[in-house]
Amino acid sequence: MTTDPRYQPGFDVHSIQARKALEGLASSRGARILSINDGSVVLEVECRTDTFHCANAPRLAELVGSGRCALSDGTVTFGLLTEHGVLVVPASDEGSTISPTPSVDPSVCVLDDGAALHSPTEGGAWHLFGVAPTTT
Repeated sequence: MTTDPRYQPGFDVHSIQARKALEGLASSRGARILSINDGSVVLEVECRTDTFHCANAPRLAELVGSGRCALSDGTVTFGLLTEHGVLVVPASDEGSTISPTPSVDPSVCVLDDGAALHSPTEGGAWHLFGVAPTTT
């Protein structure tokens, strides 16, 4: 793995990390997004609440606030927490819907801001956020 500080746990998602996370979605855990703060996110995973460092928390807050998250009922948004320190949040494009069970293509593109996203279906994307548990 790279030693570039942009890709340390809780920061941007490296393309290799993104690929591994997406290939391992079957072993991911559901994560309820409880709150998003400046630089962190509070997740409930398997009945345990923890705070995670997330350098891209403002982008996550914008996505969750858009109302386009596929795993949301309007009051609670869920993501998938992978073994590779990646929070995956599926969302539809404006005016479209995303399949709740899209096929996962192994191709990954990296955005200008260094975050990775994956488009498993037309009309949506799986947004990836690097997260790392904070120490208390």
